[in-house]
This record gives sequence, structure tokens and C-alpha cells, in this order.
Amino acid sequence: MFLAAHILATVPQAHRYLPMFVSTTQMMILGGFYVGVACMYFFAAYGYWSGRGWAWILGIALAVLGLIFGVLSLPIGLLDVIVNAVIIYLLMRRDVKEYLGRAPPAYPPTPPL
Repeated sequence: MFLAAHILATVPQAHRYLPMFVSTTQMMILGGFYVGVACMYFFAAYGYWSGRGWAWILGIALAVLGLIFGVLSLPIGLLDVIVNAVIIYLLMRRDVKEYLGRAPPAYPPTPPL
């Protein structure tokens, strides 16, 4: 999803290759969307770090959204599809769900002696 923004930022005179119907306002709105998505990724990272249950839901939602946008922008979005598929796989693992409070523990805790 961010590959096109990276190309526009690193390739000199890359803006010349944009279609003529893309206005500055539309590019500003798209930039604001990317900043908002980046903020949600940082918010999810904080939730992962602190073991919050809502971070699992947010992470799945962001990964599915990235997967959809990656499929819509194939073949350029192939890397996005792979990365988001791996994120979904990792978030679906039992130990990750247990850490984030989305699944009961696999083994009950042993009683103290």
C-alpha cells in the first residue's frame, strides 16, 4: 500500500507520471488517509506491547484491510499481500491469542503448594 508513496517520495520528478486528473487536494486527502492508517498501526503496536485484547481485533482489521488493498493493487501489491497474510497467520496462533486475552490458557495454572 505504501509502495506508491515510497516511489513518489524517492524518484526525482515522479509526480510527472501521475495522471493529470489527480489534484493536489486529492493527494492531500490520500496523504491524510496514510497518516491515519499509520497512527492506527502505532496504536495497535502499543496494544500488542501491553497485551491488550482490543489490539488483536485492531490488528486483524488492519491486516484484512491491507490484504484487500494489496489484492486490488496487484502485481505491485504482492509484497503487501504476503506481509498481511503472515500478520494474520501470526495473530491467529494460540499463544498470541492467549497473550492478548482472546483465548483461554491451554494449560490451567498449577495450584500453589
